[in-house]
Amino acid sequence: MRRAGWLGLLALVLVPPSLPAQAPPTTRVAAYLVTFGPGAELWERFGHNALLFRDSVSGESVGYDFGRFDFLKPGFVLAFARGRMEYWMGREDGVALINHYIGLGRPVWLQELNLASDVVAALRDSLESTLSRDRGLYRYDYYRDNCSTRIRDALDVAAGGALGRRLKADTTDLTLRDHSRMALVYSLPIYAGVMAALGPATDRRVTAWEAAFLPVQLMRHIQQVEVTGSAGQPEPLVRGAVQLAESELFAVPESVPVWPLRRLAMVGVFGAMVLVLLALGGTRSGVLRWGFLAAAALWQLAVGLSALALFWFWGLSEHVAAHRNANVLHFTIVAFVFLAVVPGMIRGNAPRLRIGLLCARLGVALSLVGVLVALSGLVGQQMTEVTVLTFPLHAGVLAGMSLLVRTRTPSPSGVPTLPR
Repeated sequence: MRRAGWLGLLALVLVPPSLPAQAPPTTRVAAYLVTFGPGAELWERFGHNALLFRDSVSGESVGYDFGRFDFLKPGFVLAFARGRMEYWMGREDGVALINHYIGLGRPVWLQELNLASDVVAALRDSLESTLSRDRGLYRYDYYRDNCSTRIRDALDVAAGGALGRRLKADTTDLTLRDHSRMALVYSLPIYAGVMAALGPATDRRVTAWEAAFLPVQLMRHIQQVEVTGSAGQPEPLVRGAVQLAESELFAVPESVPVWPLRRLAMVGVFGAMVLVLLALGGTRSGVLRWGFLAAAALWQLAVGLSALALFWFWGLSEHVAAHRNANVLHFTIVAFVFLAVVPGMIRGNAPRLRIGLLCARLGVALSLVGVLVALSGLVGQQMTEVTVLTFPLHAGVLAGMSLLVRTRTPSPSGVPTLPR
C-alpha cells in the first residue's frame, strides 16, 4: 500500500489553520463522508463508511457509523440464520477512526459536503439523537438496510431529498448479484455459496440509489448530486474530495469477473470425470468401488445440506434476497435417501444399489429442469455458476451408479460380477 502523503493530507484537511491573534474565535463545523475500501474478512468485503464532523477552530472531529455488531452476542448465529441481525451505531474520534482503517491497510477517501452550517448542525443532532435513544439499533439487511444505506438516507434528508431524486432516476448496468460477484471473487468457495443462496430478487439492474448499499458506490454517485446553494443556484453536493490512503491489498474488480464461472465449470467437469473413472475401476476393484461411493456420498451430503439451507432461507427466514430461489432444483433432499443406502451399496447389496441409482436419476432430472429454467429465463434468476458446477457432478454420480448396477446384474452362471 502506498501511504506517501496521507499524513500531509490529514494535516491539510483535519488540522485547523492558524488564526490571527486578534481574530475573534468562531465555529464552523464541516461535514465529511468518509469511505473505507474493502478489507480481508468476508464481512469487510463490501467496505464501510462514516459521517465525520470537524470543528475548524478547535480541530476536534467526531465520526459516526452504522456498522457495529458482535459475533459473540448470544443468539447471533440464529439471528443471522433468520435474517434478523441487529447492528447499531458507533461514535468515536474522527482522526482515530481514519487512522484505524489506514492501519488495516484499507484505502480511505474523504469528501467534504457542501451543506449550510445549520444543516450540518441538524444532521449531527439527528445522529446524536438516534445514538442516544437505543444506540441506533436497527435490523440489518446486506442490500437494503446496512451501514451505507443508513448514511445515504441521512444525507438525503440533509440535502432536502436531492440524493433520492437524482440517484433513483439513474439505472445502472449492474445487479445486486453482479456487485456481490465482484466483492466475493477473492474466494471461489464463498463465491459459489453466495451465488447458490441468492434468488431472483438480486437479478434486476439496480438504480444508483440501490447500488449505494456499497460505500464506494455511494461515494461515486453522490458526486453527481446537486443542492441549492446560498445564492439559490445549483451547486455540487461534494465540495471537495481527497484520497487519504491507497491500497491494492483487498481490491475489488471494476467489472464482473468471468473466470469464476470458468473455474466452477472446470470443477464440475473434472469432478464428474473422477466419479466416472472411480466407478469404472470399481467394477473390478472393491477399493475403487468404495472410493466412488465415498466421493458420491460426499457430494450428496453437500447437496442435501445445501437443500436444507436454501429451504430455510426461502421459507423460514427474512433473507429476502434468498426467496424464490430456483437453485433448489440443483440441491434436493433426495440426497439424504442416497446417503441412507450407502452402507448397503458398499456391501454390494443389489436393492440398495438400485435405490441409489434411482436417487441419482432424480438428482439429474431435477438438475436438468434447473438447466432448462436457467436457459429459459422464466424465473428471472441467473443460475449459470450453480448450473455449470452441479449438473456435471449429478451426471457423474448417475453414470457411476449405472456402471455399478449393471455390473451387479447376475451373470449367466448366476454369480454376481461386481467384486465384493
